[in-house]
Amino acid sequence: NFFTKIITYINDLNSFYKTILDYIKDFQDYKIKESGMLFYGDIRLDILIILDTTNSMGEYLRMIQKNLLKIIEKIKDNCPLATVYLGFIGYKDFSDLELGDEYTDIDLTIDYNSVYDQIKDIQEDGGDDVPEDVAGAFKKGLEKSWGNGAKIAFLITDSPCHGTEYHDLDQNNKLMKDNYPKGYYEGEEDFEKIDIKHVVKEFAERDIFLVCFNILKFTDKMFKK
Repeated sequence: NFFTKIITYINDLNSFYKTILDYIKDFQDYKIKESGMLFYGDIRLDILIILDTTNSMGEYLRMIQKNLLKIIEKIKDNCPLATVYLGFIGYKDFSDLELGDEYTDIDLTIDYNSVYDQIKDIQEDGGDDVPEDVAGAFKKGLEKSWGNGAKIAFLITDSPCHGTEYHDLDQNNKLMKDNYPKGYYEGEEDFEKIDIKHVVKEFAERDIFLVCFNILKFTDKMFKK
């Protein structure tokens, strides 16, 4: 089942690599069946990786760093008549922005080596509380130079977004609580208040397929919503 496969639980790091490639093949078959779209040379296939780069995501960050170029080559092999564009967003949380730690923000490009050069030395760090700035990452995703062909964004995270309606974390436990329970930054810095409902809706309206990898149970409620 196409829609079941894109939310398959990632049990180990090896399956992570294979699942991306399987999803691309399923996506291509689905688009051909449903709309007759074929990946000819003038068709773009845009792939945006949105990766949580906080402390707990080190293994997944290194997996992307190690296999990025290999993954893209495999995708090109599966879609030989398409022009594949690649983009990347590495995000953290509001506390990291307060400290001046900019998110890694790379526009869609066919220069894969440039993308690799910009992410190969990223280190996992930061994060503060359990939830992270998923909404901010999505907003950056919408700002990319998307084409008119097939568009896929992969969210890879083990933490939910901010906002208590999106998780069941214990607000009475200071080690587990959401420091921004309203879903947006509440502090001295002037950060944009981003409603994740609106940005996800815009992904859908712009026909950007959003694929979320479920790593830990913390994200179950967010993904369901």
